[in-house]
Amino acid sequence: MWNIETKTNSLKQLRYLRIFSILLIVFFVAVMQANAASNSRSFNQLLEKAQKKNQREAQFLLGKTYENGNDVKRDTRKAIYWYKKAANRKHTNAQYKLAILYYKLKQYKKARYWLEKRSRSGNADSQFHYANTYRYGLGTRKKLKSAHYWYLKSARKGHPQAQFELGLMYQRGLGVRKDRKIAAKWFARAAKKSHKQAKRLLKTTTKSKTLVAAQTQKKKISQAKISKPIDRIIMSGSAEEQFQRAIRYIRASSSDKTQAVKLLEIAAKQNHPYALYHLGNTYWYGKIKSQDISKAIYYYTLASKQNIPAAQTALNTLAGSGFHLLVNAEAGNKQSQYSLALDYLKKSNPAENQKGIMWLEKAANQDHIESLLMLGDIYLKGKITAKDDTKAFTYVEKAANLNNSSAQFILSKMYAKGIGTPSNQSLSAKWLNRAANLGDKNAQKALKFSEI
Repeated sequence: MWNIETKTNSLKQLRYLRIFSILLIVFFVAVMQANAASNSRSFNQLLEKAQKKNQREAQFLLGKTYENGNDVKRDTRKAIYWYKKAANRKHTNAQYKLAILYYKLKQYKKARYWLEKRSRSGNADSQFHYANTYRYGLGTRKKLKSAHYWYLKSARKGHPQAQFELGLMYQRGLGVRKDRKIAAKWFARAAKKSHKQAKRLLKTTTKSKTLVAAQTQKKKISQAKISKPIDRIIMSGSAEEQFQRAIRYIRASSSDKTQAVKLLEIAAKQNHPYALYHLGNTYWYGKIKSQDISKAIYYYTLASKQNIPAAQTALNTLAGSGFHLLVNAEAGNKQSQYSLALDYLKKSNPAENQKGIMWLEKAANQDHIESLLMLGDIYLKGKITAKDDTKAFTYVEKAANLNNSSAQFILSKMYAKGIGTPSNQSLSAKWLNRAANLGDKNAQKALKFSEI
């Protein structure tokens, strides 16, 4: 009897437990449906609000909803659409989010547009990513100096990755002079914020006391080996001897470094490749002589032509730092020489104008038509430099012989008027006809006028 009652009670408990479980499931389903309905209503309200004008906050939140996949299916395209609407209404967070989305999608030109806006407003993370575009040439040419500028701004605001990148630039001499102390300073700041790579590199950039002592002793030995009478070395000895002596002067801490430069210049005149390279360093770093990038590129180019890899590396770095035009001009590219000349000629400084003429002449020696015509015009007018009709005639005649119709028309007038050459009507007519046959409109008009 007792067993029957026990079984009956157990069955009743099991039945109640099942009923309770079903009710609990129904309750949770109801709650989830209510939440879903609530979320759906919230999303629809947000969507409705975002579709109205001047609701940039709603547009930003809707973009964020689509980006994160909250309550809706994740959709990057729609996230960009709504972020962009808010960003165009100057919503700063939307501008940043939009920039980072474009950056992740490798649409760097679009990313740069929005990154620049936030960077100029002082956002550290935007400044870091904007610097990256210059550092690695993302959506623009590599510009190491610009990268350094924006990394520095971001690093000063405490951005650890920017601090690390800045340390790398100083450690490797990318767009800046190599400086282990400054590199260590930025690595240390990044390391304090638990940047693992910075911690590792900080150890390699910090010199031990033993190493410093050894280097000091080495300098003293080098200094002792230097003899005083430099004039005898300049007057006699091979380029290699002059170069080696120059290096000793540079390494000696208390020696006169200008003597080293004199020796390097003497050796460089004898085309010593490493003397040329070290002169490039001298003018780039500006420690012994005042910094002069144009001279640095000049000497690096000469050294590079003698297969000095470090010289070519320096040229590549300078080209990436905004000096590509000067690098290409020194390498002999006539279009770059012409473009560089135009930059110099735009300036009001007569010394700069003379540099412009020099580069025009280099390009003209390679039969660059525009340079020949411009030189002809410069010497005819005599505004930038002394008027010289003979030189003007020489340049115009060369361009004319290269079948340039404009030069042929000008040459015909110079022969007709006797400018820079004796007057010769026969040759004037010959060049006028040539210019007209090549389609020069001024020459064709002149021929029609002469036939009337």
